Amino acid sequence: MKAEPNENGVYPKHAGEYIACPDTKNGIHCQIYVLEVDGVWLGAYSYQMGGTDQRGGGAPLAKRTRFPDHGDRQSCIKHEAERLLKSIETSDCKQAPRIREWLLSLINGPDQFDLFGAAA
Repeated sequence: MKAEPNENGVYPKHAGEYIACPDTKNGIHCQIYVLEVDGVWLGAYSYQMGGTDQRGGGAPLAKRTRFPDHGDRQSCIKHEAERLLKSIETSDCKQAPRIREWLLSLINGPDQFDLFGAAA
């Protein structure tokens, strides 16, 4: 099934795959979404912090002019991890250090295994 954007050019996040920070608790979450559309990779993220830092946010899964589309999945994941890391770099949430460590592992670590691509 091919993902179709809405009238604003935004694809549903459930149409792609997501990579979530493991073991977050108490409503705190952090995830990255990626979707291949017409040979390019689109990325998005969402997060919600906790404690005294209740910041949260996200980005739509859409083709953008501000950020380049990516030619491969891994560069898309790394780009979204960098954007998300910037959003939470000053967070005082108790889980923020672990989330930052996870994001750095996506940026600097080995490529993320593509479960569905490996089967294709």
